Amino acid sequence: MRVIGGDKRGFRLSTGRRGRFRPSAERIRKSFFDFLGERVVGIRFLDCFAGSGAMGIEALSRGAEVAIFIEENEEAIKVIELNLRKCGFRDRSLILPLNYERALNELKWRDERFDILFFDPPYHRFDYLELLALVADGRLISEGGLAAFEHFHKLTLPEVVDKLIRVKLLRGGDSFISVYQLKED
Repeated sequence: MRVIGGDKRGFRLSTGRRGRFRPSAERIRKSFFDFLGERVVGIRFLDCFAGSGAMGIEALSRGAEVAIFIEENEEAIKVIELNLRKCGFRDRSLILPLNYERALNELKWRDERFDILFFDPPYHRFDYLELLALVADGRLISEGGLAAFEHFHKLTLPEVVDKLIRVKLLRGGDSFISVYQLKED
């Protein structure tokens, strides 16, 4: 798997032993970052369920100021660290080696906000509504920011959840990305 755009375009990323961590497919990553365009430059990016770190590294390659990676699997954390070092992004990143709920609540407690939040949980054994509810209070999203959730194409996420409204549905192979923003008051 490679970085598909920005300064590190073409850099090969590790995905662990025998590709153990399912990174977002190139097609869906391209679709997402094409949608974002120049919006990535200078932002704070959150990559939750980071796996290999491909999405956060893609954001850094395209000009994100900083990327925070949430991942609890020890092997995946080592893969993210390796990929960040290979690309020279260790100084612009932070890995939170925690369960997603604990990490998101800690970030809320610290009053951290992000311009783009990206979530790629395990497709077939995950409660997306629980995750959406955790994010839907808007406390982690900067003004004008986006929260994106990658999911299996047969799963339909709600149009509106608390303070979030879906503004875009991106398609790529068997994956969709539902993109939300905060509703206007």
